[in-house]
Amino acid sequence: MFLSFFSPKIGNFSLLGGLLAGIGALFLIGKYKKLPQARLFDFFILAFIVALPFGFVGSALFVKKFFLFVALINALIYLISMIISLKVFYPKLMSRELKEGSLTVIFLLFFALISVINFCVLHYTEKNFFFSAESIVIVLFFLCSLGLFLKKMSEGFINKKR
Repeated sequence: MFLSFFSPKIGNFSLLGGLLAGIGALFLIGKYKKLPQARLFDFFILAFIVALPFGFVGSALFVKKFFLFVALINALIYLISMIISLKVFYPKLMSRELKEGSLTVIFLLFFALISVINFCVLHYTEKNFFFSAESIVIVLFFLCSLGLFLKKMSEGFINKKR
């Protein structure tokens, strides 16, 4: 199961594995170099948001029929997400109006929601698809992201004006 978590396939399992591995690596780098981790995660997530639409368009070149449609819809969704992130969140992040780590938490919840929807769309014909290892990991990722979002929401996303 561990190797399938990072293997390339259409179900977005490898994308989730890459995201979690990147977050883990950034956590270790931030701890070791004593960098502000929330800011480090925000810049990593911003770069990831910019790369996602291009990755889905690139993967659409190698798939057929229904998977092509799903890959292009994902590319469109993440392109819209990229535009919103660059036009709305990035300026607020740079002016310190948005708290550090807010962009990461918002994106993780958005990414988890899109992953759950993708998984349901791609595997709706399979019997007991909800009890596969992939679905359990995706649902756990969604629940953890929702928990982080609710925690951050209680703290607030916006810095108070001085």
